[in-house]
Amino acid sequence: MMQKGSKYLTALLLAVGVLLSACGKKEAAASMHLVKAEGKVEVSDKDGKDIGVVERLGLYSGYQVGTQNASYAWIDLDEVKLAKMDEESEIEIQKEGKELTASVKSGSLFFHVEEPLAEDETFDIRYSTMVVGIRGTCGWVEVRDEEHMLVYILEGTVEGSVTALEGGETKTEPVTAGERAELFASDGQAGIRVEKFKESDIPAFVLEELLGDEALNHKVSEASGLAVGEGTSEEEDPEDGSLEDDGKDGEEEPQILTVSQTGLSYITSGGGVILTVKDGLCGAINRQGESIVPHQYPYYYCEPSEEGIFALGDDEQCTFFDREGRELVTLPGSYGISIELGEGKITYAYTREDGSDEIGCYDLESGAYLVQIPVEELMPDGGVSNVSPVQDGVFYCSLETEGLFLVQMDGSMVRIDDAREAMWKDAGWSSHTYESVPLDPAESGVQIAGVGSGGRMPRYWAWAVKDGYMPSLSIELGVGIALFDCQTQQYFEIPMDTEEAEQIFGVNPQMAFSGLSIQIPEYYSGGYWYGSRGMQMVVNIAYQEEIDRCFLLDFSKAELNEYREVTNLAEVVLAEHETITMTDEGWYLASEGEEYFYLDEQGRRMEMPKAQDCSGYWDGYAMMIDGDGMAYVIDMDFQKVSEGYPADAVAQTGDMFVIYHGEEETALFMK
Repeated sequence: MMQKGSKYLTALLLAVGVLLSACGKKEAAASMHLVKAEGKVEVSDKDGKDIGVVERLGLYSGYQVGTQNASYAWIDLDEVKLAKMDEESEIEIQKEGKELTASVKSGSLFFHVEEPLAEDETFDIRYSTMVVGIRGTCGWVEVRDEEHMLVYILEGTVEGSVTALEGGETKTEPVTAGERAELFASDGQAGIRVEKFKESDIPAFVLEELLGDEALNHKVSEASGLAVGEGTSEEEDPEDGSLEDDGKDGEEEPQILTVSQTGLSYITSGGGVILTVKDGLCGAINRQGESIVPHQYPYYYCEPSEEGIFALGDDEQCTFFDREGRELVTLPGSYGISIELGEGKITYAYTREDGSDEIGCYDLESGAYLVQIPVEELMPDGGVSNVSPVQDGVFYCSLETEGLFLVQMDGSMVRIDDAREAMWKDAGWSSHTYESVPLDPAESGVQIAGVGSGGRMPRYWAWAVKDGYMPSLSIELGVGIALFDCQTQQYFEIPMDTEEAEQIFGVNPQMAFSGLSIQIPEYYSGGYWYGSRGMQMVVNIAYQEEIDRCFLLDFSKAELNEYREVTNLAEVVLAEHETITMTDEGWYLASEGEEYFYLDEQGRRMEMPKAQDCSGYWDGYAMMIDGDGMAYVIDMDFQKVSEGYPADAVAQTGDMFVIYHGEEETALFMK
């Protein structure tokens, strides 16, 4: 749970109504039982007294059930309602007449109601001020923090509504099978965001129920289109730790397209376009290996979008091309230019010929500038840091001394730090001042010249938004790490000058500007480079020659002080390894020395065959090198689905896998 000052927390009442046609009536649940417990499961009564767990333990109003690590609990409600608790979850059951409520205090809860409820019967799953009304459907809920809850629907059609009291507006969205709804509420505002989810988003504790119930699995597949369990194998990992063929007789293996040209290095791929380097210059080829843009550009500015649009250029300008290599538009450029592409619009920040900076947005479809903002009007001293791509019709930019701005297509700008600065002032903080930190020639190691913190409020970089969240680092490098919630327009912040940060990250706050490097490893997906996945992100911290480690952070576990700074960093850090790489789906990739392996979303190491190298996942596939130095495409069960390729290393970038062998590089694509 996050700690929040009472003056900032508005009481909200949210309701998600689930509207389904009834196929029959059933009397109110007459009994509740803990029908199965796996691992360490604890039960207490309404007075908090511990109850011993026995077979078919009766549960009554006010009872609480909690699961520990690697532990699960199944609760039966009148034989037609099943609730399964994930590990490290806690719920409280309330029952009054025909009204039944499962209050989720933490973790995740799977639900399956076989028959629609009677009109006078209710079954609600509640968390904080959010409630999901269940009438006859299947799915699961996942709580993140006081302000967010996710609802995934596997079967059935529901309508979700979120209402904020005290004059707040009501948000209503239909949610169908195969969609998830994110409920959020903060500071008198509430909303619901609906989007599709994939098979790879289904957590293991839910997948187990689907694979164990053929009838339910069939209903879910028909309703949602999710191919749950297809391609799974019950064979155990081989004892020698090598990769085994899947042995799936009669099934068509995925088609693999191979592109290989001597003298080319592959950068990334998307929309049928592959960016490559030859003799130190950038160009582009298609998936047939044919050149569409000659190798004559020193830089690439934008990787291919899903439509195959990309940008190459030099210090003076950058040119955007379509998937056939035709020029679309050329924009002026300079050293340090920031250019992004999103939703057919180019966002940019660059230095004009007169030395002043400009922020803008160019629409490729209309061939017109939608936004052109001289920076000196906002900040006389100039100093654009960067811009984010357009997403949902808006983009972000950051200025060195003014912080983060939200930019609308009409050219209006909202300074994010206005509300944040007011919050800090209410907590007793003094106003922000700019302080230049000059380089000291006598100081050894790598130094950072720029803005000093001096205990002041850090300013953050703009980034690409993923699932409503934007990761960021402080412009005052070494000061802070943050995750920005784009719905509530608030940060989760990790200051680097605390004793806990020093203990976990190993950074001496007194030497923060000498030899410190903080980076967010990104992954490429659908034309964007992302640094987070939901509320999770990875940071790489290198400090002089003493530290070079990656940390997997989960801000859903954060507790915050009055400045919205994380006060329980040890719980937020899920894993620490030499390298950790996020991917758009599937497991996270990690390594320690010569060991390569995958992590699940809780930061735990997956049980898998031994590998010399691994790649990230794309569309349910990855690459691994076995003990014999052969690379194979594998599925999410770690089963081979391709022939072997001699390899020294493998990588995944965009929709492409790359095999490195000697001086040759080979690109593979799944069809």
